[in-house]
Amino acid sequence: EAVAKLIGGLSYSYAVNGDGQPIQTSIDPAQQRSALQVLLKSLTAEQLQIPASIIALIPPKPKGYGRSRESFRSHIGPSFDPVSAAEGLVDHILGLVLHPARASRLVQQHARNPQLPSLEEVLDELLTTFWKSTFSADSDGLLQQMVAVRILHHLMHLAVDKKALTHVNAIAFAKIDDLGKWLDNKSGASCLHAAEPIMHFKNHPS
Repeated sequence: EAVAKLIGGLSYSYAVNGDGQPIQTSIDPAQQRSALQVLLKSLTAEQLQIPASIIALIPPKPKGYGRSRESFRSHIGPSFDPVSAAEGLVDHILGLVLHPARASRLVQQHARNPQLPSLEEVLDELLTTFWKSTFSADSDGLLQQMVAVRILHHLMHLAVDKKALTHVNAIAFAKIDDLGKWLDNKSGASCLHAAEPIMHFKNHPS
């Protein structure tokens, strides 16, 4: 969360009149871009993969013990689901990076100072890194695909989020449209069957 706050972030102080302190400045552009790269790395399969030796030590929940807010989600019944566990972390990180207020700050700050990262730049980094790449056929590839799908999910939410600037909605929608066009020229597992959901969203955004 601390790293995410650097993206579109502000350095500020509650100065007193005449004390000479700077009241508010944007975080250095290089520091913002470095923070983004750190968060992108945290979304890679290498960082999300739980070793098989650890998974083998986690038994299914005993009968009579239901899931609570402390439990990881699972798509595979009572067994521990390593992909869903990783999905929880991915959603947390993406929720910070693509928060409507942060996205709106990126738009406004870049408009005032083109040296600062733009929202388009942040979204392009996400889509290029996790969508426009080759997915392996192993467990790493499964995690890569999950991250790509969650990025699209968060991007769709950003495109219709009324808490964000209308500029943010428009940029997010345009990136979804661009991804759909890119997928039209692709085939196989890398598409993740996403072309149809994108078309549905474009026709019925909600």
